[in-house]
Amino acid sequence: MPRIGLISRKYGAKPRAATALSAVAPLKDHGSVAFVVPADPNLRSSFGDTSPQPHPSWLEVAEHMCERMPNFDSRLQGTTVLESNLDNGNTEALDTIASADTVLLLGCHHSDTPQRLKDALARANGRSSSSSGSESSGPPVAVLAHASSDDVMGLQRVDNFKLSGGNPLARVAGKRVPWTRAARGKRLLNQASMLLDRNSSEDLLYALFFVLGAYVVKDLELVSACEA
Repeated sequence: MPRIGLISRKYGAKPRAATALSAVAPLKDHGSVAFVVPADPNLRSSFGDTSPQPHPSWLEVAEHMCERMPNFDSRLQGTTVLESNLDNGNTEALDTIASADTVLLLGCHHSDTPQRLKDALARANGRSSSSSGSESSGPPVAVLAHASSDDVMGLQRVDNFKLSGGNPLARVAGKRVPWTRAARGKRLLNQASMLLDRNSSEDLLYALFFVLGAYVVKDLELVSACEA
């Protein structure tokens, strides 16, 4: 399928309904992931050490994940966003990230990416606060990153737990009060980081599915089977 603008492929479910992150969102019947990757095909990933075609580009990794996600559950959608379009302030790129349930940045090192990502999340927060009973897109429940710059990695969060910055009370609760939202977010973020560090497509998918199953998509059978 040809790449149109910033988005290379879309698969599976429709874009998500609006949810505010001030409270845990109710689980839904569909979920979406925005993969942010560099456009340069010569930037090789750390994936595929044992593959017949090792170290595909980050763009190839993302598009492969978009293809595979609906095979596990048809309610899931993946969309690829090129980092260069995000850095250029492309409106469609910002909107795609703002409307996703989860964002995963892979191999992103451009100096403008952290601020543009913040811009996209601010758009989502603005939509949530301005909505009055009607459905609108809320902010992604999670921002994950792998093999990216320190500034990008520092923007990771799950629910109300942020890896850096954010509410100091939530960070303390994440460490010391295990039954809180922040602690749950911290556990899922640590789990996602561990799985992503394995540099395999299967573990990458599991990292996403555990987050989506916890906060976004109800009755995600793959997650239920793993937790049984």
